Amino acid sequence: MAGETGKREFSLRDYLGVIERRRWLLIGVFAVFVVVALLVSFRIKPSYEATTELSYAPQAPVSSITQGGSNYVSPTSVQQTLQTAAAVLVTPEMAQRVADALGLTDPKQLDAKISGGQMANTSLLTITAQCPNAQKAAVVANAYGQAWVAWSRQLDLDKVDEAVRLVKLQLVSYKTAQQKKDPAYFDLKANLTQLITFRAAVSKGEYAVASAATVPKGPYTPKHLRDGLLGVVLGVVVGLASVFLAEQLDVRVHSNEEVADALDLPVLGRLPQVPKELGRDGSLVVLHDPDSPGAEAFRVLRGNLDFVGVDGEVRSILITSCTQGEGKTSTACNLAVALAMAGKRVVVVDADMRRPRVHGYFGLPNRTGLSTVVAGKARLGEALQVVVLPDQGTASGGGEAQISADAEAQSKRIYVITSGPIPPNPGEIVTSKHLEAVLAELVKGSDMVLVDAPPFMVVGDAAPLAARTDGIMLVFKMGQVTKGMLKEARDFLAPLPSRKLGIVLANVPVESGRYKYYRQQADEKTAPPVEAV
Repeated sequence: MAGETGKREFSLRDYLGVIERRRWLLIGVFAVFVVVALLVSFRIKPSYEATTELSYAPQAPVSSITQGGSNYVSPTSVQQTLQTAAAVLVTPEMAQRVADALGLTDPKQLDAKISGGQMANTSLLTITAQCPNAQKAAVVANAYGQAWVAWSRQLDLDKVDEAVRLVKLQLVSYKTAQQKKDPAYFDLKANLTQLITFRAAVSKGEYAVASAATVPKGPYTPKHLRDGLLGVVLGVVVGLASVFLAEQLDVRVHSNEEVADALDLPVLGRLPQVPKELGRDGSLVVLHDPDSPGAEAFRVLRGNLDFVGVDGEVRSILITSCTQGEGKTSTACNLAVALAMAGKRVVVVDADMRRPRVHGYFGLPNRTGLSTVVAGKARLGEALQVVVLPDQGTASGGGEAQISADAEAQSKRIYVITSGPIPPNPGEIVTSKHLEAVLAELVKGSDMVLVDAPPFMVVGDAAPLAARTDGIMLVFKMGQVTKGMLKEARDFLAPLPSRKLGIVLANVPVESGRYKYYRQQADEKTAPPVEAV
């Protein structure tokens, strides 16, 4: 659907078309990422992971006894304690304790990567060891767990023992019987009793092994399936990004819709690529291979022109292109044959006086033509040559020709005015009043005049010629047309007074199934192919 700016909005089909057009880039990037991911995965040295879980049961602090403080332990305090423990686990001092417990002289001999953490919403402390050896990973993780339990228990016992020592020192200061009657003395005695009882509880420790590490069955890393899937995801994402980046940087035009949207003109015809054996000068696919997709495409173009030229207001059409080699002359000549086959009186005028080619397609001499008529060296009738289509005889030229209105004669004839000798001043000829009069005279006696003009991006002849015709039709060769060419075409068309009929796309790939019926009919025929004259 077109937006307010006149440009068609991109649909899912457009995006899929971009992917289809650049599928090899997508496949290449995808394959590279998958292969690299798997190569890296298989080259990584296997690492095994084992985890020990420790439960944490906080006890009342010693200060609750010696100073009479509260023995309540808040959840926040528990979380902070576990977070501190996770940080202390990875210190060199703890690694040395584990090495000593395992009978190693250097902590580096552990050859393990240790990480500590708190299991979310629990009072569990996790100790994870990663080692190149599965058995060693479990041994190291369990050794860390046991070392941590023993170290934290000893730390708590040392705190209680220090508190007991301080209380005993205070009790010694009470020597006399009178001093021992002091209430403070009795408080110290009670504290000492509580501390001795508390020490027995502390000796069990705040940490305990909740789940010992077991030998892992497989490596933690690499995981080939995971790495392969990661390569697949990255390959798809980067591949699609590369496809659309390449599309943005590409100046070429790849679809019919792009051309039509850029110029805001209808596509009148889509011409498939002519076979190589018919691609040389003088090849008229409508005559040489009338049942081919190419011939049928010209018949479709002929029918579309009937709609844009309804009521006969379009009697002359200028056919041009952006650059050379896009198929404008071939389009003009083949369209003329298709129109003549439909009973139209058609005149083809070769107004390309720089690189004329119409005479080559029809096999006509080019001694007398448009340049000689405009220069006053020949009459229009002398320059007008008649091409009789195969079933009516042979081509004729010379003498004075007239465009016949006889229904039988007009059904199989094409009238051609070649360019004539190349003049030194083609730009002055195309702007002359005499040329305008010649075209007007041709229009009076025919149904359609097709004017083959030079490419408008090469020379400036097309614009004045377009002003002398009823309509203009642009030919673009798919695979050659660029976005810059479309801009030039838009700027060329904007000031022209003649009617912009539409565009013809040449070298369009034949879609599967299109024109299949016509090709089947041709294959079933036993008569020899029709030859052009």
